[in-house]
Amino acid sequence: QFEDRVEVSVKIPDHAKTDVQLTIHGKEAIINFNRRYDDSRKENGSTNKLHKVESFTSRLMTNHHLDPKSVKSQYVDGVMTYVIKRA
Repeated sequence: QFEDRVEVSVKIPDHAKTDVQLTIHGKEAIINFNRRYDDSRKENGSTNKLHKVESFTSRLMTNHHLDPKSVKSQYVDGVMTYVIKRA
């Protein structure tokens, strides 16, 4: 944390960087990421299809209220970084 802002970073695969959501509630920053994918396998003449969803949630509680309108994000080398100014 810095004096005037908070920085939050999370590793995210390149193909999923648009699926990450950041929500601000007062002093808390919440990062949500849902990954959906399908898997299909053929065994003994039949096809088994599987639809999977994986969810990731991370919560960061700070000592100061955060300004949800000030959020800036940057994706570099597999890491999404959010910069949030203090309110």
